Amino acid sequence: MLLRREGLPEEGELLLCEVKKVHFHSVFVKILEYRIEGMIHISEIAPGRIRNIRDYVREGKYIVCKALRVNKEKRQVDLSLRRVNERERREKTNQISLEKRAEKIVELAAEELKMDVKQLYSAITQKLFEEYEYLYDAFVDVVEGRLELSKLGLDKKIVTVLERLIKEKIKPPRISIRGHLKLTTYLPDGIALIKESFKRVREEVPGDYEIKYEGGGAYSVKITGKEYETCEKILKSMIAKFEELFSKNEGSVSFARVED
Repeated sequence: MLLRREGLPEEGELLLCEVKKVHFHSVFVKILEYRIEGMIHISEIAPGRIRNIRDYVREGKYIVCKALRVNKEKRQVDLSLRRVNERERREKTNQISLEKRAEKIVELAAEELKMDVKQLYSAITQKLFEEYEYLYDAFVDVVEGRLELSKLGLDKKIVTVLERLIKEKIKPPRISIRGHLKLTTYLPDGIALIKESFKRVREEVPGDYEIKYEGGGAYSVKITGKEYETCEKILKSMIAKFEELFSKNEGSVSFARVED
């Protein structure tokens, strides 16, 4: 990784680490983003009694840890592995994976420009890291038009190459909400009601969504957009419209969200 943060991590910060040494009661790791050493006591490896610490960690393995205590004077960092839940581990791993994608773009740009990759990375991030925690987040803003690289004081040729590569390699993130929709009606012409309700929803609820029939009056729903709030607004409007139409016709509507 090219990413290197100054100073020491904050207590509670999630950190990607590489296991360097495994002892009987402790593990020493390299904290990759800060390029410093950290220590995990055996009591912070996993809950319960640990018979063999190597059942959990081995040299060369990459793990996500949480900073427990940071001694700035001695530059010592005590870490915990067991206090990182699955969601935190997944989110941190994903963020580092995305950052590596951004760094790969810098490497490709350096190769094309015949520049030293570390010098180019430094030139790009010197000002970006004043506002962004990760390079990938800045590159997403470039794609979506919220950030202009030309305002960073970079050479025009660098800006041209970077912008082209960024737009080729990075697609704007998309948020999706999924769930199961159940439409129930006891009217003799219930099918006509369902067809009319779908027509009305399509006409009156704009947005990027799809509704697929699953059988037995059940439908799968997927709403996609750039922002979670926008997707939620579409979902609420959609359900409200179905409820309006079915409540007038002796029917009922239910929706069960499916978590990713």
